Amino acid sequence: ADNTIYDLSWVEDFTAEAFPPTDWGRYRGLYPTEPLEANTSRWERGDFAYIADPANPAARCRIWGTSTKHWLVTPPISIPAGTHQLEFDLALTAWGSSDPITPGDQADDRFIVLIAENPTMIGATVLREWNNTGSPYVYDDIATLSEPQAISLGGHTGVRFIGFYGESTESGGDGALFVDNVKVTELP
Repeated sequence: ADNTIYDLSWVEDFTAEAFPPTDWGRYRGLYPTEPLEANTSRWERGDFAYIADPANPAARCRIWGTSTKHWLVTPPISIPAGTHQLEFDLALTAWGSSDPITPGDQADDRFIVLIAENPTMIGATVLREWNNTGSPYVYDDIATLSEPQAISLGGHTGVRFIGFYGESTESGGDGALFVDNVKVTELP
């Protein structure tokens, strides 16, 4: 069966009990040097920013230690010609808590949103990167409770996959990154 998403505006709010959602993938592999392999951990379902009331399920990735290199990848999305954008809510907290991270403790950590023609992200294009090493999007400055994101998909048409990638390759820091309400929509 064709699992491509054709109906835009499309949104994934992670409310279904099953995780990952239908036709999403979880992978492991250091960007951009390692090929992706199937993985069943690290990206999981949890309360957005650890706030349980009201319930708001989201995708959550623990970013810590020396071997975090985890991907959450959408199903195929058919992006027609026109002006489209990716939207999602983003938050970063200390692991297991709605408290903020300690700035400076995760100097090497990063979060990247990529787009590719395949689910294993071969030849992927970076749409936006948060890091603490010179990006205009500073990883340590990601909001604790919620920060809406809007990223242009200009120049990307046809069937595409969107990847959310969390990385830590050195000790220090222990954070939880949250992604919710992933949406591809056409701008008026």
